[in-house]
Amino acid sequence: MIKGCIGLLFGLEKDSRTPPKQVKDGSFSIGSSQKSREFCVRVVHAGGKEDLYEKPVSVSQIMKRYPGMIVAWPEIFKNPHEAVLSSSELLLPGRKYYLVPVTTLKKLKKKHSSKKKKSTGKKGQTQTVPPDESDDSVCSAKDYYVSKEKWSRFLVKKHIRSNKSPVVKSKSWRGGSDWEPSLTSIQELSP
Repeated sequence: MIKGCIGLLFGLEKDSRTPPKQVKDGSFSIGSSQKSREFCVRVVHAGGKEDLYEKPVSVSQIMKRYPGMIVAWPEIFKNPHEAVLSSSELLLPGRKYYLVPVTTLKKLKKKHSSKKKKSTGKKGQTQTVPPDESDDSVCSAKDYYVSKEKWSRFLVKKHIRSNKSPVVKSKSWRGGSDWEPSLTSIQELSP
């Protein structure tokens, strides 16, 4: 037993309980240790899955493996125009990169270009907005569906509607007055 413990400490025997690292095309499985992740190229997919590569990898290799995707720096959600990497660049170990669909990139670029420019009302003229005037520099998935302004307006309207009592409208018949027929009761005598 002591021999087995010493062997485990010095790496003489392999522990059968721990699965070996699976290497496939130069990438590790996610189960590798945190220490080895620091010295690998980390490519994070849109769903959260990570690919780890031991050696530097070119962007073109990643794009061939995942068509319709682009490789970008983590700042892609803050500055999508400058975060995209060209296909000739190398991904270096110790850094994290994102693999983003091209459609998402187009949406991000469109959103950030509309944030930076305001229309002044005349065709062809735009005015750039300083970065401190834009309310949020971080983009999240929630921003794709409902903006904060629309959401707050909706909440205000909903709150106002819930506080008001329903208005009872009087039913009028062809614009007439509120006349109601009334009959007096008569007692009949029997012969």
